[in-house]
Amino acid sequence: MRDVYKDKPELLHKFRFASDKDLSVLDYKTYGFTEQDLEKTYFIDLPNQGAILSKTKDWKLKDLIQALDNAYCKKIGVEFNHMTERASRDWIR
Repeated sequence: MRDVYKDKPELLHKFRFASDKDLSVLDYKTYGFTEQDLEKTYFIDLPNQGAILSKTKDWKLKDLIQALDNAYCKKIGVEFNHMTERASRDWIR
């Protein structure tokens, strides 16, 4: 969706799309990883670190990136109509 507005920076700002600089922190290459590293398996043992990392301790980099992308960069559903405070409902909306 961001590409639709690439020639209209005022709309990118209005709709709060991430800047190229912001997006660079999500690119594995920023941290020195290469295409070959995507197929390597890494051992990750972080106790008490939620459901994603508790699935396994051995992750291919590409699978870890995909799992985190699915968890944090996709659409979500939120039930909020039961909330009595209008300001809270508006914030979620």
